[in-house]
Amino acid sequence: MNFLLELTSEEIPARMQAAAAEQLARRFADGLQAAGLAHGAVTADATPRRLWLRAADVAAASAASSEERKGPAATAPEAAIAGFLRGVGLTRDQLEERETPKGIVLFAHIKRDGRSAAAILAELIPAIVRDFDWPKSMRWGAASASAGSPRWVRPLTGIVALLGDTVVDCSVHGITAGRETRGHRIHAPGLLSIDSADSHAAQLLAAKVIVASAERRAMIEARAADVAAAQGLTVIPDAGLVAENAGLTEWPVPMLGSFDPAFLAVPREVIQLTMRTNQKYFACTDAAGALAPNFVCVANLDASDGGVAIIAGNERVLSARLSDAKFFWDQDVAAVSFMKNSARLPTRSSVSQSWRAGSCSTRSPLPSRERSDSAQPSRERGLLRRPTPLPARLRRVALSLKGRGKRWPPSPNRQPACARPISFQPRWASSPKCRGWPAPIWRALPGLIHKSPMQSAIITSRSGKAMTCRPRR
Repeated sequence: MNFLLELTSEEIPARMQAAAAEQLARRFADGLQAAGLAHGAVTADATPRRLWLRAADVAAASAASSEERKGPAATAPEAAIAGFLRGVGLTRDQLEERETPKGIVLFAHIKRDGRSAAAILAELIPAIVRDFDWPKSMRWGAASASAGSPRWVRPLTGIVALLGDTVVDCSVHGITAGRETRGHRIHAPGLLSIDSADSHAAQLLAAKVIVASAERRAMIEARAADVAAAQGLTVIPDAGLVAENAGLTEWPVPMLGSFDPAFLAVPREVIQLTMRTNQKYFACTDAAGALAPNFVCVANLDASDGGVAIIAGNERVLSARLSDAKFFWDQDVAAVSFMKNSARLPTRSSVSQSWRAGSCSTRSPLPSRERSDSAQPSRERGLLRRPTPLPARLRRVALSLKGRGKRWPPSPNRQPACARPISFQPRWASSPKCRGWPAPIWRALPGLIHKSPMQSAIITSRSGKAMTCRPRR
C-alpha cells in the first residue's frame, strides 16, 4: 500500500521549503526503519501552503523479531538486576543464566511480535510534527501564551494521513488527521476530500494546485519564455529566481509588463538587482542583447481580465522602486564628481575673514596636540575642525561661565564629527546682543571663544546665539 502525509499550514517561506521536504522524508524513513516496517521509495515536496510526503509499497505490518541482551552477573546486587529487568520488560525467572569466563551472567531473550503499519504510523506522525526543526517557528492561538505551546513555521491548519484509502487515526497539536485538505486559495477555496494516497496529486491539480515543485519551475520557465518571445524579447536565465517564484505560487502564471525607458539611464546591474531582489521579476533583453524596458512577473492565479489589473499594479510598484534606485544612483554620481573637483576649493590663505583680522592663514594655529595627518587635508581645503579640548589660555573664561550656569564646554555628542566650512558671516553678528561692539571682532567657527578689543568674551553656540561676559580679574 502507498502512504500519504500532508501537513497544511499558512504560507511557508520559499527559502525553507526544500530543506523542510528533505527533513520530512529523512525523519519518516528513519522512523520506519527503527520500527522495522518495510517500505519503498519515499518522495517529499512542498507548496506554499502544504508540506507533503508519499511512501510507496509500505508493508501491512512489521516483521516479528527477537533480540538477546546481556545483563549483569547472577551474583550482582538485587538493585542492578531489578534495573535490568525494568529495561527489558521481563521477570527474573524469564532470564537465562549462562556460564562465561567471567562467571554466571544473566541474558534476556526479547521477542517482539509484528505490529500493524497503521499502529506504527499513528505513533510516528505526531513524533515527526512535534520534533520538526524549522529555522524560525511561531506559536499561535490561545495556547500561544504558554512557552510550551505548539510551534510550527506558520499556523498548522490540517493533517491528511492516508494508508491506501484508509485514514490513519492520530492527533497532534489539537489537530486530528483526516482526509480533507484545501485547493487553490482563489480558484478552489473550499474543502477537498482526498480519496486515496494515489489520487492526491490529480485531485489537487483539478483544484488548481500543482504539488510538485519541479513541475511549477518548468511551467514558469516555459511560459515566461513564451510571453517574452511574443514581443521579440528574451528572458535572462535565473534558476534561483525560478525556484523562488515556484515556492511563492501554487498555480504560476507569468505575465509581461513594462516600465519607463527613461530608467534605462541607470546601469543595467542596478535595474536587474532592484527587480530581482525587491519584486521577484525576470529581466528581459531585446534582439541586440541590450536590457529592454520590460519584465516578467509571476502571478498565482488565472485572472478574469487576462491579468491587465495585475500587470498595471506591478508596473506602478516597479516604477517607484526604479525611481528610488535612480535617485540614489544620481546622488552617488554627484558625490564622485564633487570629490574629483575638490582640489579646486579655495585654500585658507585665499580667504579673508575681515578687513583687520587678515586671511585665514594668519589665524592663531591650533595646539600641536590637535594636529594630525588626517586633519591636514581638511585645513588645506579651507575646512577646520573645531578644537577640543579647550585651549589652556581660554579655560579661565570657560570656568567663569560655568559658575554662571552656562553650558560650557558643549556636550561631546553635540559636536560635529567631521570638518565644517568656515562661517565668514555668522548669524549672530547682527543680533541685538552684538550691537555696539567694535567691528573688528576676531571670528572663527561657531562654538569657539573670541576676544574683542574691550577684553570681553563672546561665545557662540551651534544655533548661532551669542553670549557675552567678562573674565574674572
